[in-house]
Amino acid sequence: MLPTCQHCHTPWTYTDTLKNMLQLRCPYCQQKNYLSKKVRMRDALFSLLPIPIMILFNVSFPWILGLGANIILVLALIYPYIIQLSKHEDPLW
Repeated sequence: MLPTCQHCHTPWTYTDTLKNMLQLRCPYCQQKNYLSKKVRMRDALFSLLPIPIMILFNVSFPWILGLGANIILVLALIYPYIIQLSKHEDPLW
């Protein structure tokens, strides 16, 4: 499911979401949206994933960089479907 602006409640298209992935500004009402606390926590934990893989499987750093690049590419393509927006930026803790 694609995100919906939390101010004007207009659903964003896939292209709108990709264009606004960094700013999260609604293309319809121009209001700033924020990632929900749940999504930010998930993203933070997911970014630490290569570290245990490197330690547990004794994988070289260049291999992890390649894996990380592929993960980033896949996430960029599916990210519009997995983000949730919030009106306010909630603290992580």
